[in-house]
Amino acid sequence: MSSELRATLAISKSEAVTGTSRTLTMPGGRKVTVNVPAGAYDGQIIRVEDAVSTLLLSLSIMQAEGSAFATGPNSDDLTVAASNPYLQTPSGSIPNPYLQNTPVHAQYSYAQSPTPPPPSFYSQNQGQPAFLPASSNGAASRLLSPRNIVLAGLVLLLVVAGVVGVVVFTRNNPAGNTNVAATTTAIAQVQATATASFIAANPNPYPPHRGTLVLSDSLRPDSSNNGWDRGGACVFKGDGYHASVSSTNFFNDCLNTKTAFSNFTYQVTMKIIKGNAGGIIFRADSVNSKYYLFRVGGEGIYVLSQYVDNVGAHSKILSRSFCLHCNLGLNQTNVLAVVADGHSITLYVNSQQIASINDSSYDRGQIGVIAYPYSDPTEVVYTNAKVWTF
Repeated sequence: MSSELRATLAISKSEAVTGTSRTLTMPGGRKVTVNVPAGAYDGQIIRVEDAVSTLLLSLSIMQAEGSAFATGPNSDDLTVAASNPYLQTPSGSIPNPYLQNTPVHAQYSYAQSPTPPPPSFYSQNQGQPAFLPASSNGAASRLLSPRNIVLAGLVLLLVVAGVVGVVVFTRNNPAGNTNVAATTTAIAQVQATATASFIAANPNPYPPHRGTLVLSDSLRPDSSNNGWDRGGACVFKGDGYHASVSSTNFFNDCLNTKTAFSNFTYQVTMKIIKGNAGGIIFRADSVNSKYYLFRVGGEGIYVLSQYVDNVGAHSKILSRSFCLHCNLGLNQTNVLAVVADGHSITLYVNSQQIASINDSSYDRGQIGVIAYPYSDPTEVVYTNAKVWTF
């Protein structure tokens, strides 16, 4: 007996009048074609059956044209915002590199942290976020529970007190210099062990299940100096990192400008609290305005696009279908992930694979998150970003 799946399919008003068709990806990668008849109405149920499962689709008619479905088969519709009224930047802010060489729209600036993170926060190899030592300020709030934070604080006080005691003793006993060096080495070993233990306890959960955890960020207010864009459209709040957009003609991106990943797994938790869609950007080249964009809408449609510049009409859709594993609607949590391994790009939602393609256009770049409107101002909250590199 086939299993029964239920989902919502969003279409435009013009498609409801004239009829349309969709090719959907079923669990296991099977493709099915759904034919929507002319004169379709909101809430209409369409039944699609194959040998494995029965899909019951409830039609949802978008009230405004110009949605994600009013595009050609190989192009996307929205352009990254060319004028961002939200961002409030300090003097000397850096112009958004996506908007260089734009002949029509004015450029806008994105805010960067006025105070750079301590050098120990970055990887020595790629300049990408790594882990703070267990005793460094800020890391404990991301890596430890509240109870462990208190314990870690007590341990830190004892260690600091011990170091101060050794230093005082050494000033009165020059022969004690060897003891100071031994104490410093011991502290460094404890820090390295704690970091290695955390990395070992958080392996890559996605195939090929290899790689090293190089970024684990709660995306809470204490993450504001970790390289993420900051400003009115990219804001850290108590519940996470908020990306928002008020216009329905553009989408806003919030990038981590400190990252430069090649082969990796990138995972983040997303919640749409207002409007239409959110998602992630990866392998972004901020100099040449090129990147991949993976978005998921509250109605359940996902799209993977390749942007070649900051004009949405120039972009190319690499994969688009209904997401059967998505939690639909506002205030629903979805865990998005991408595994980029050479030319292979695999997308996941809530630990379930939804698409896999091969594309050799981009091989390295920054990561980020987005707020993407179809017909309404949109706000999306992100938490718990993780990256494994291999």
